[in-house]
Amino acid sequence: MLTSGRCVTGREYRVPTAAGRGRDRAFSASFVRLGDAGGRVLGVCVLVLVVTDRRWAG
Repeated sequence: MLTSGRCVTGREYRVPTAAGRGRDRAFSASFVRLGDAGGRVLGVCVLVLVVTDRRWAG
């Protein structure tokens, strides 16, 4: 993503909870490269959404 400049969207991650504390949690993450007017990479913007209920519904 940093090299190509292409956004990565909707990457899902499953995070286990401590034993006996309910079901695992699910997150959807998107990554966008941030750059200046000259094309220099300044950093990465990350957006993370909790999608646990959607992931295990039905």
